[in-house]
Amino acid sequence: EEDDPEFYCTLTQGCYGNYGGKFNDMTTVEVLTDLLSTDLVLGENSNTFTLTQNDVDCVILRLPGGGQPKALNGEATCDNPVGIQLHNSGRIKNILLAQAITLGLNLRLDANLGGVLIDDLPFSLASGIMDYLDPTDDIDALFALANHILGGGSVAGISRGDIAGAMGRINNYFDECASLPSAPSPTLFG
Repeated sequence: EEDDPEFYCTLTQGCYGNYGGKFNDMTTVEVLTDLLSTDLVLGENSNTFTLTQNDVDCVILRLPGGGQPKALNGEATCDNPVGIQLHNSGRIKNILLAQAITLGLNLRLDANLGGVLIDDLPFSLASGIMDYLDPTDDIDALFALANHILGGGSVAGISRGDIAGAMGRINNYFDECASLPSAPSPTLFG
């Protein structure tokens, strides 16, 4: 069995939405160019948001996002945000989509992040999410759930806001690298 890495690394919406961001001596543009070497597709079925390597400047324009969490409505791209409300500044007016873009990028930034078990996170997620996911489910499973919700799907007991909040907590907790708290060592009695 492979040892878990000591640290997991994410960046926040604010970093991805800022030309001045830096990570591992790379600029935001360099990081995004690398992470979007293959298309990132969010949502599912005919309700999708697709980012390509040509969208680096557009991602920086669209993040950070905020506003009501909503499902996607149509096949959108960064340059052609069909069915996606934007703030006057051009930023995404949908916290669910903004956090999903950020988590999707972070899952590429740190190849080990997706395998972190939800139960191992040092904070709890909304009870509906915890009830829906198995104890063996990981961040990849949460991301799949987020894409289902973005695609217009629903799960009883889970709101779009709960999903956005869960992704936001993960994106923020591991910002610029953090470790999971260690389990206490068992005490031996002799």
